[in-house]
Amino acid sequence: MFSVLSITLPFFAIIFLGTIFHISNIFDNNSSKILTKYALYVTLPPFMFINILKASDELIFNLNFIVSFEIVIIFILILSFLISFFVLKNSKKKSSLFSLNASYPNYGYMGIPLCILAFWEKASIPISLILLIDTIVLLTFTSFFIEFDKKKSLIVEIFKLFLNMLQNPILLASIIGFLFVILNINIPIIFLTFLETLALAATPTALFAIGINIYNKIEIKTLNIFL
Repeated sequence: MFSVLSITLPFFAIIFLGTIFHISNIFDNNSSKILTKYALYVTLPPFMFINILKASDELIFNLNFIVSFEIVIIFILILSFLISFFVLKNSKKKSSLFSLNASYPNYGYMGIPLCILAFWEKASIPISLILLIDTIVLLTFTSFFIEFDKKKSLIVEIFKLFLNMLQNPILLASIIGFLFVILNINIPIIFLTFLETLALAATPTALFAIGINIYNKIEIKTLNIFL
Protein backbone atom coordinates (compact mmCIF):
# COMPACT_ATOMS: atom_id res chain seq x y z
CA MET A 1 0.00 0.00 0.00
CA PHE A 2 2.79 2.39 0.93
CA SER A 3 4.63 1.69 -2.32
CA VAL A 4 1.49 2.57 -4.31
CA LEU A 5 0.96 5.79 -2.37
CA SER A 6 4.63 6.73 -2.70
CA ILE A 7 4.18 6.70 -6.50
CA THR A 8 0.69 8.16 -6.88
CA LEU A 9 0.69 10.87 -4.19
CA PRO A 10 3.58 12.88 -5.72
CA PHE A 11 1.73 12.71 -9.06
CA PHE A 12 -1.46 14.16 -7.66
CA ALA A 13 0.51 16.62 -5.54
CA ILE A 14 2.02 18.11 -8.71
CA ILE A 15 -1.44 18.29 -10.32
CA PHE A 16 -2.78 20.03 -7.20
CA LEU A 17 0.20 22.40 -7.30
CA GLY A 18 -0.76 23.44 -10.83
CA THR A 19 -4.31 24.16 -9.65
CA ILE A 20 -3.03 26.23 -6.71
CA PHE A 21 -0.80 28.32 -8.98
CA HIS A 22 -3.72 28.95 -11.31
CA ILE A 23 -5.93 30.03 -8.41
CA SER A 24 -3.13 32.40 -7.38
CA ASN A 25 -3.19 33.89 -10.93
CA ILE A 26 0.50 33.10 -11.41
CA PHE A 27 -0.44 30.85 -14.33
CA ASP A 28 -3.44 31.41 -16.59
CA ASN A 29 -5.35 29.49 -19.29
CA ASN A 30 -2.72 30.30 -21.91
CA SER A 31 -0.02 28.88 -19.63
CA SER A 32 -1.79 25.52 -19.66
CA LYS A 33 -1.79 25.44 -23.47
CA ILE A 34 1.91 26.35 -23.65
CA LEU A 35 2.96 23.79 -21.01
CA THR A 36 0.82 21.10 -22.64
CA LYS A 37 2.49 21.68 -26.01
CA TYR A 38 5.91 21.80 -24.36
CA ALA A 39 5.29 18.45 -22.65
CA LEU A 40 3.77 16.79 -25.70
CA TYR A 41 6.28 17.92 -28.31
CA VAL A 42 9.49 18.57 -26.35
CA THR A 43 9.80 16.47 -23.17
CA LEU A 44 7.56 13.38 -23.47
CA PRO A 45 9.08 12.09 -26.76
CA PRO A 46 12.64 12.01 -25.30
CA PHE A 47 11.19 10.46 -22.14
CA MET A 48 9.70 7.61 -24.16
CA PHE A 49 12.74 7.24 -26.42
CA ILE A 50 15.27 7.13 -23.57
CA ASN A 51 13.32 4.57 -21.54
CA ILE A 52 12.99 2.27 -24.56
CA LEU A 53 16.77 2.41 -25.00
CA LYS A 54 17.32 1.64 -21.31
CA ALA A 55 15.01 -1.36 -21.53
CA SER A 56 16.52 -2.65 -24.79
CA ASP A 57 17.96 -5.74 -23.07
CA GLU A 58 14.40 -6.82 -22.27
CA LEU A 59 12.93 -6.33 -25.75
CA ILE A 60 10.39 -9.14 -25.63
CA PHE A 61 7.39 -9.32 -27.93
CA ASN A 62 4.75 -10.96 -25.70
CA LEU A 63 2.01 -11.88 -28.16
CA ASN A 64 -0.36 -13.28 -25.52
CA PHE A 65 -0.21 -10.04 -23.54
CA ILE A 66 -0.89 -7.89 -26.61
CA VAL A 67 -3.73 -10.06 -27.94
CA SER A 68 -5.44 -10.23 -24.54
CA PHE A 69 -5.19 -6.48 -24.10
CA GLU A 70 -6.52 -5.74 -27.58
CA ILE A 71 -9.48 -8.11 -27.18
CA VAL A 72 -10.62 -6.13 -24.13
CA ILE A 73 -10.05 -2.80 -25.89
CA ILE A 74 -12.03 -3.89 -28.98
CA PHE A 75 -14.85 -5.14 -26.74
CA ILE A 76 -15.03 -1.74 -25.00
CA LEU A 77 -14.88 0.03 -28.38
CA ILE A 78 -17.75 -1.96 -29.91
CA LEU A 79 -19.88 -1.88 -26.75
CA SER A 80 -19.54 1.89 -26.35
CA PHE A 81 -20.34 2.39 -30.05
CA LEU A 82 -23.52 0.33 -29.74
CA ILE A 83 -24.57 2.22 -26.61
CA SER A 84 -23.98 5.58 -28.27
CA PHE A 85 -25.70 4.64 -31.54
CA PHE A 86 -28.69 2.64 -30.31
CA VAL A 87 -29.26 3.98 -26.78
CA LEU A 88 -28.11 7.59 -27.02
CA LYS A 89 -29.28 7.87 -30.64
CA ASN A 90 -26.12 9.59 -31.85
CA SER A 91 -24.96 9.59 -35.47
CA LYS A 92 -22.36 7.07 -36.65
CA LYS A 93 -19.67 9.73 -36.64
CA LYS A 94 -20.46 10.87 -33.09
CA SER A 95 -20.78 7.27 -31.93
CA SER A 96 -17.38 6.47 -33.45
CA LEU A 97 -15.75 9.34 -31.60
CA PHE A 98 -17.62 8.36 -28.43
CA SER A 99 -16.32 4.79 -28.66
CA LEU A 100 -12.78 5.98 -29.41
CA ASN A 101 -12.80 8.21 -26.32
CA ALA A 102 -14.18 5.37 -24.22
CA SER A 103 -11.58 2.82 -25.29
CA TYR A 104 -8.39 4.82 -25.91
CA PRO A 105 -6.34 4.88 -22.68
CA ASN A 106 -4.68 7.98 -21.25
CA TYR A 107 -1.14 7.06 -22.26
CA GLY A 108 0.78 10.29 -22.41
CA TYR A 109 0.30 12.40 -19.33
CA MET A 110 -0.61 9.75 -16.75
CA GLY A 111 -0.35 6.19 -18.05
CA ILE A 112 3.21 6.09 -19.35
CA PRO A 113 4.90 8.06 -16.53
CA LEU A 114 2.99 6.11 -13.85
CA CYS A 115 3.91 2.74 -15.37
CA ILE A 116 7.56 3.65 -15.72
CA LEU A 117 7.75 5.01 -12.17
CA ALA A 118 6.07 1.86 -10.83
CA PHE A 119 7.96 -0.75 -12.87
CA TRP A 120 11.01 1.26 -13.99
CA GLU A 121 12.17 1.49 -17.59
CA LYS A 122 11.32 -2.16 -18.33
CA ALA A 123 7.67 -1.05 -18.52
CA SER A 124 8.45 1.17 -21.50
CA ILE A 125 8.69 -1.80 -23.91
CA PRO A 126 5.22 -3.33 -23.33
CA ILE A 127 3.50 0.04 -22.99
CA SER A 128 5.11 1.28 -26.22
CA LEU A 129 3.98 -1.84 -28.06
CA ILE A 130 0.47 -1.40 -26.70
CA LEU A 131 0.51 2.27 -27.67
CA LEU A 132 1.52 1.40 -31.23
CA ILE A 133 -0.85 -1.52 -31.75
CA ASP A 134 -3.71 0.15 -29.88
CA THR A 135 -3.50 3.18 -32.13
CA ILE A 136 -3.55 1.06 -35.28
CA VAL A 137 -6.45 -1.13 -34.11
CA LEU A 138 -8.61 1.66 -32.67
CA LEU A 139 -8.15 4.05 -35.57
CA THR A 140 -8.87 1.26 -38.05
CA PHE A 141 -12.11 0.31 -36.30
CA THR A 142 -13.12 3.96 -35.86
CA SER A 143 -12.44 4.65 -39.53
CA PHE A 144 -14.56 1.64 -40.46
CA PHE A 145 -17.48 2.90 -38.35
CA ILE A 146 -17.30 6.41 -39.78
CA GLU A 147 -16.88 5.41 -43.43
CA PHE A 148 -19.20 2.41 -43.37
CA ASP A 149 -22.10 4.28 -44.94
CA LYS A 150 -20.03 6.44 -47.29
CA LYS A 151 -18.74 5.87 -50.82
CA LYS A 152 -15.15 6.77 -49.95
CA SER A 153 -12.52 4.05 -50.02
CA LEU A 154 -11.98 2.60 -46.58
CA ILE A 155 -8.37 1.72 -47.42
CA VAL A 156 -7.64 5.32 -48.41
CA GLU A 157 -9.21 6.63 -45.21
CA ILE A 158 -7.24 4.19 -43.06
CA PHE A 159 -4.02 5.19 -44.85
CA LYS A 160 -4.79 8.86 -44.11
CA LEU A 161 -5.37 7.98 -40.47
CA PHE A 162 -2.01 6.20 -40.28
CA LEU A 163 -0.29 9.28 -41.71
CA ASN A 164 -2.02 11.41 -39.09
CA MET A 165 -1.07 8.84 -36.47
CA LEU A 166 2.60 9.39 -37.23
CA GLN A 167 2.14 13.02 -36.23
CA ASN A 168 1.68 11.87 -32.64
CA PRO A 169 5.08 12.75 -31.12
CA ILE A 170 4.93 10.11 -28.37
CA LEU A 171 4.05 7.37 -30.81
CA LEU A 172 6.69 8.55 -33.28
CA ALA A 173 9.33 8.61 -30.51
CA SER A 174 8.39 5.03 -29.60
CA ILE A 175 8.77 3.86 -33.20
CA ILE A 176 12.15 5.60 -33.51
CA GLY A 177 13.23 4.09 -30.21
CA PHE A 178 12.42 0.57 -31.43
CA LEU A 179 14.30 1.23 -34.68
CA PHE A 180 17.40 2.35 -32.76
CA VAL A 181 17.24 -0.79 -30.63
CA ILE A 182 16.59 -3.20 -33.51
CA LEU A 183 19.28 -1.64 -35.72
CA ASN A 184 21.64 -1.31 -32.74
CA ILE A 185 22.35 2.38 -33.42
CA ASN A 186 24.65 4.06 -30.94
CA ILE A 187 23.90 7.60 -29.76
CA PRO A 188 26.70 10.09 -28.97
CA ILE A 189 26.96 10.68 -25.23
CA ILE A 190 26.40 14.44 -25.59
CA PHE A 191 23.13 13.95 -27.47
CA LEU A 192 22.07 11.22 -25.03
CA THR A 193 22.66 13.57 -22.08
CA PHE A 194 20.65 16.25 -23.87
CA LEU A 195 17.69 13.87 -24.30
CA GLU A 196 17.93 12.62 -20.71
CA THR A 197 17.86 16.19 -19.42
CA LEU A 198 14.72 16.94 -21.44
CA ALA A 199 13.12 13.67 -20.31
CA LEU A 200 13.48 14.65 -16.65
CA ALA A 201 11.05 17.52 -17.22
CA ALA A 202 8.40 15.40 -18.94
CA THR A 203 6.35 14.11 -16.01
CA PRO A 204 6.24 17.25 -13.80
CA THR A 205 5.51 19.53 -16.77
CA ALA A 206 2.64 17.36 -18.02
CA LEU A 207 1.09 16.94 -14.58
CA PHE A 208 1.44 20.63 -13.73
CA ALA A 209 -0.36 21.49 -16.98
CA ILE A 210 -3.16 19.08 -16.04
CA GLY A 211 -3.54 20.89 -12.71
CA ILE A 212 -3.90 24.25 -14.44
CA ASN A 213 -6.41 22.79 -16.88
CA ILE A 214 -8.49 21.20 -14.09
CA TYR A 215 -9.12 24.64 -12.63
CA ASN A 216 -10.25 25.80 -16.08
CA LYS A 217 -12.86 23.01 -16.11
CA ILE A 218 -14.03 23.92 -12.59
CA GLU A 219 -14.44 27.58 -13.62
CA ILE A 220 -16.45 26.67 -16.73
CA LYS A 221 -18.79 24.31 -14.84
CA THR A 222 -19.31 26.89 -12.09
CA LEU A 223 -20.22 29.56 -14.64
CA ASN A 224 -22.65 27.20 -16.36
CA ILE A 225 -24.40 26.47 -13.05
CA PHE A 226 -24.94 30.14 -12.25
CA LEU A 227 -25.90 31.06 -15.82
